[in-house]
Amino acid sequence: MKKGLSLKFLLLFIGLSFFLMPISNALGWGFIPGPDPPADTISPTVDITSHSNGAIISGEFTVQANANDNVGVTRVSFSLGTINLGYKNNAPYEKSYDIMNAGFSLKDGNYLLTAIAFDAAGNYAVDQVTVQVVNGRMLMAVIVGISDYKAISDLNYCDEDATDWYNHLSGAQMDYDTIWVYGDGHSSNYPQWDGYATEYNIKQALTNMVNTADENDIIAFITSGHGNGDGAGSSYICAWDSGSGENGQDGNFYDTELEAILNSAVAAKIFVFIDHCYSGGFGPELMNMDNSARVYCTTTCTEDGYGYDLVAYQNGAWTYYFLEYAWIDHFGSHAAYSMEVVFAYAHAEYPYGDGDEPEEYDGNSSLAFYMI
Repeated sequence: MKKGLSLKFLLLFIGLSFFLMPISNALGWGFIPGPDPPADTISPTVDITSHSNGAIISGEFTVQANANDNVGVTRVSFSLGTINLGYKNNAPYEKSYDIMNAGFSLKDGNYLLTAIAFDAAGNYAVDQVTVQVVNGRMLMAVIVGISDYKAISDLNYCDEDATDWYNHLSGAQMDYDTIWVYGDGHSSNYPQWDGYATEYNIKQALTNMVNTADENDIIAFITSGHGNGDGAGSSYICAWDSGSGENGQDGNFYDTELEAILNSAVAAKIFVFIDHCYSGGFGPELMNMDNSARVYCTTTCTEDGYGYDLVAYQNGAWTYYFLEYAWIDHFGSHAAYSMEVVFAYAHAEYPYGDGDEPEEYDGNSSLAFYMI
């Protein structure tokens, strides 16, 4: 009896084993894997074919490259200096770009044009050539700071305002190409002195800057000193010769006169900073310009307000809070912060209000304004 049961169980076990074997194999029970396929360790090759060393890039251009791999190229990425030009996943490997656009931040000079080819295993190859960018971004500024006037009462720290702006824009973070500085007769108080800040000289400098700048450049007008107006929207900057005009000018630089000069500017961006009493009257005029969408302006006060000196910091109040307190001390002088961000931080801490409150005029509030 026991032997018979054992035989039946043995036959049942063998039958079940054959029945379960396909399921066991499918589930991996008892599966003995074969050897792994060899890893792909061979890098692709890539060669830039559209440009050679010393080639000039100006306006719209197309970079092209040949790329090959033993398995297959998955992507070729392109860059010019710090500008990411994009990538292609399949041949032909090429990308087009126009340096005459508002997003281009490279100045004239020599840069590396780079192509990088990748394969599916993560292997890559790089090819680079040095090219010359022409009509890249130029950065220019006219800076005015007047402490000692020819005929009207003097101020204290406007030459320091001009000095601090010059040092900031000429420093490593901003690296402006051309800066003109106009002030009073104490030329040694300025790191650079291009002449008296007469109305005539200021207008000539602004006109020259506007005429020099092309569609890819950034221009800035930064000024500190006395200001006046009718308190109802008509404002003017008191130039050094205010009250005793020179060269056919009365020494008072009106908002409408600044508008007339800047309205013809084709520059990609126009920055205006006015630390003068009554300066808020300039904002509406600048926002009425044909190119106002490219303008960012901030003033120390409204059209009937005042600016102030800060003895403790030896600056005009708005210059100190915007430039020193916010942009330099808090944001580390970095060009990566927009003027809207700098304004908001400075404005929140500014100690004067009502008519003496700083104003912001942003021609395109949907697009952040950067100074490079």
